[in-house]
Amino acid sequence: MLWSVSSGRDYVYTWGSGTTQGSTFELTLPSATAPEDILNKYNDTRLGVGLIVAIKDGEPLPPQNMVLEERLSGQTVGQTSNHGLIYNGFTQPLEDFDWPLAFEFGAFSCGVGEETGETFDIFVPAPCSSIVLEATDQIDWVNWT
Repeated sequence: MLWSVSSGRDYVYTWGSGTTQGSTFELTLPSATAPEDILNKYNDTRLGVGLIVAIKDGEPLPPQNMVLEERLSGQTVGQTSNHGLIYNGFTQPLEDFDWPLAFEFGAFSCGVGEETGETFDIFVPAPCSSIVLEATDQIDWVNWT
């Protein structure tokens, strides 16, 4: 799992792992509580946006560590296009930024990107069973920040 952090310097953070078997995949998170390192911080509010990306065998990324996007170049073999794992730590809406409130507070939930016609897109809740891991070496992030 790669977590997109953009409050301050943009980077991704590795936290969690997964396995594939045939046409299915399974994700494992180290705990049910999100660590501060994967969270975007907006005043007193927290938001985690996890991106599900498959990395080449034998090309491990450092566990629980910051990774610049350039480090991913040539290592990806798949991703979940337009989906993410959302951790909602929002207690109140921020100006023009309230989509996280649609997700359960203090929990991880699956979401799908939705175009808004504005500068940034949003995530909306989606069943985890709707997420498909696609074979591709191109990473296509939801433009939520």
